[in-house]
Amino acid sequence: MKPLPFTVGILTAFIFNAFALSQTPTTKPNGAVPLSPKDVQVLPFCREFKEQKLKATERAIPDELHVNFGDGTIHLYGKKRLDAAPRYQGRPIGHVGKVVILPSADRAGKLTTKTSSAEDSTTYLAVIELDNALEAKPVKLEADKTYDWSIKSEGGNTVFHLSDGAADVANFSRPSGEFKGAGFAATVRFKGNDADLTITTR
Repeated sequence: MKPLPFTVGILTAFIFNAFALSQTPTTKPNGAVPLSPKDVQVLPFCREFKEQKLKATERAIPDELHVNFGDGTIHLYGKKRLDAAPRYQGRPIGHVGKVVILPSADRAGKLTTKTSSAEDSTTYLAVIELDNALEAKPVKLEADKTYDWSIKSEGGNTVFHLSDGAADVANFSRPSGEFKGAGFAATVRFKGNDADLTITTR
């Protein structure tokens, strides 16, 4: 019976190693670690101050639009409920919604829309995060269309690219040391205006 402690020790080590491996994030084929909701920033956003990175707790910006997380998807959607133009930093704001920012790492995916962008009602923007600030470009997106996006480091720069398969829709390139993240924003202007984006990561 003396070998029993040795056998128990081997079994314990095997169980411990198996548990440790189960806790290690699985790397995707492109080298990126799969995203979880805690990795993604969801912040209030308004088009009138599109260069500002607002705090998640900012109450001066109306809470419009919703963000849901699925298996490899982030759904940004909703209709505007407020029929008013509040003020922020002394200026009236009307185009409000949310921004979703993914951490900077080489990854790619799809962007699909159910509602087209429309002048002065529904606005979609491609966004990058720099040092506590944003750079955002409005992009024209069509309903029921799929776009390709990617974040890639090359030659000391990080590039965020959005394409419709035939042409560029948006393209950012910044030194990798300044590039903190990238993603998409949606805003709605009048009561009843809606937005609907799904970001798929792979």
